[in-house]
Amino acid sequence: MPRVSVIIPMLNEQSNIGLLLDLLRKQTQLPDEIIVVDGGSSDTSVDIASNFEEVRIVNASPPVGAQRQKGLEIATGDIVVFLDSDTQPDEHFIEKALSEFTRRKADIACPLFVPTGVNFAVSLLYWFYNLVFIATQQILPSGAGMCIIAKRDFAIGCGGLRKELVYEDIEFIRRCGKKGRYRILPVKLYVSGRRFKQHGAIIMAFKYLALSFFFTLGIFKFAEIIKYPFGKY
Repeated sequence: MPRVSVIIPMLNEQSNIGLLLDLLRKQTQLPDEIIVVDGGSSDTSVDIASNFEEVRIVNASPPVGAQRQKGLEIATGDIVVFLDSDTQPDEHFIEKALSEFTRRKADIACPLFVPTGVNFAVSLLYWFYNLVFIATQQILPSGAGMCIIAKRDFAIGCGGLRKELVYEDIEFIRRCGKKGRYRILPVKLYVSGRRFKQHGAIIMAFKYLALSFFFTLGIFKFAEIIKYPFGKY
């Protein structure tokens, strides 16, 4: 059975990191390694993560792409699972995701994203994007950095994540998808809808649509004119 490394970029996530790490402890298939890459948190995030003895905490300055790349470089697993700090995997997530990853002979993949704490309209928006990701997975690989699953050696062989890009996750998926087999896995991952609450559903929906336009054209650097509420991820 392949070794699995979970990589979590973190910055000021005291409200979320403890829950995620607790959920990882309850997985039916436990990860072999959990790496939290802190970007210089000024709250109690690091203290909370330190209470989990199985967690390895390292430091890397933002942006989040540099943190993900740091985790990829030091991971020892055959498969890496990038998870954002505010995701909420159910107890079967890793087991099901790896089973589907293997069955579909994927080199890189994303699950289906299901938002929590949002209204019906936002849920529909997420499912619209899930359907788009499924429909285009073989011709225009797309997904989200909230969760990316990849073979470690394959990801490194593709050049890893570009540290200088803000939207490095989509560029990484697109680049790896051209060199290997990208798939959307029929496995749900619950993700936070907090940005829609903080910034408004209409504003976020328009930002997502604008970003989709740039990503479809492959102009990732130009997409940075769209200000996306990072800082927390």
